[in-house]
Amino acid sequence: QFIGEPVDTIYTGTNVYWLHVDVKLARRIATDATVPSDGATPVTTHVATMVVDDNNVYSVTAPGDDPWYDQMLFALGAFPASASTVVEITDPVAGQTATVSVELWGSTHTPVPDEHHVQLEVNGTVIGDLHFDDSEVATLTGTVPAGVLIAGSNTLKVTLLTDTGVYVNIVLVNDWTVQYQRNNSAADGSLDISVAGQRVDATGLGDTPIIMAGGVWWLE
Repeated sequence: QFIGEPVDTIYTGTNVYWLHVDVKLARRIATDATVPSDGATPVTTHVATMVVDDNNVYSVTAPGDDPWYDQMLFALGAFPASASTVVEITDPVAGQTATVSVELWGSTHTPVPDEHHVQLEVNGTVIGDLHFDDSEVATLTGTVPAGVLIAGSNTLKVTLLTDTGVYVNIVLVNDWTVQYQRNNSAADGSLDISVAGQRVDATGLGDTPIIMAGGVWWLE
């Protein structure tokens, strides 16, 4: 099995590897047959992170080194603007809160201080709002109440409001992030997690091998 890492540049997300077969150069993952103590508390959940970073539009005025963004919010007069995305959530732990954030870039400059007012929703529930100024980079983060984030499709929505007295207001949506407690259940026979503990309980793996490297369990 070969495990690679993608690249994240303004040109591509595809990494190129040259594979060289040589037993003497191969790096092996050490095995550990130590049996957990009887009193070890099983780790049955982990924090899962889902990121939606769609590079749909190029901006020559974007801040930082990444000129690509997802969607534009263009509010005019009394008409607000909204953008949304759908995130697939797998086996969330019942009764737990979650955290959702969206990174935004201001695109218009006005004499009005903090002229950008944005509001974040998850499945129709408002979880936070934020004011920021001119071309600042801002991250709007909110806590999702228990029971709002569900297994399957979840809609994240950000709205640029029109209550700051600005007639033309433009904000760019860069990316979305969801962090939630997920049960250690495999999807399609695979579970890739990083947890700490002597014992990790997981379901749905069948006879799939369990790999541990550097004190980190990889269940695949």
